[in-house]
Amino acid sequence: MNVVSQASEAASLFSNKDQGEVQALSARGDFIAYVDENGRLGVFDITDNPPSATPVDGHDALAGCVCIHPELPVIASGGFDRQVILWDMASETKARSFIAESCDTCDDPAKSFNPPFAYALDFAPEDSLQLVSGHADGSLVCLSDET
Repeated sequence: MNVVSQASEAASLFSNKDQGEVQALSARGDFIAYVDENGRLGVFDITDNPPSATPVDGHDALAGCVCIHPELPVIASGGFDRQVILWDMASETKARSFIAESCDTCDDPAKSFNPPFAYALDFAPEDSLQLVSGHADGSLVCLSDET
């Protein structure tokens, strides 16, 4: 993975060649989060010189989406293992996770054959853990502090 740091006057390019193929990125302020084909999550602080990340294992298959919460130190990742994982940025550990079930009420029969891989994630723009995940079977799953 190559990271461009603008912490100095001239942008610098750094490489993290030992990591798997990056599948998705999310940025907030000085942080860039990524997930890779090996199911790992990495977070770069671009103010570090040079920026570096130690990826942590999370998904049992390819991780395909990632989202940094707009206000809280939380990251969500989703993968082809049907998991959505909430990560605590401070401790770099899993805070919570859930596994999506197949969509039993899909109107389109073609979608019912697709496993519920997590393809997209987004947090509500407020100080809560409300999260929506979009899945390959056509389902949208809404998660909140109470789930």
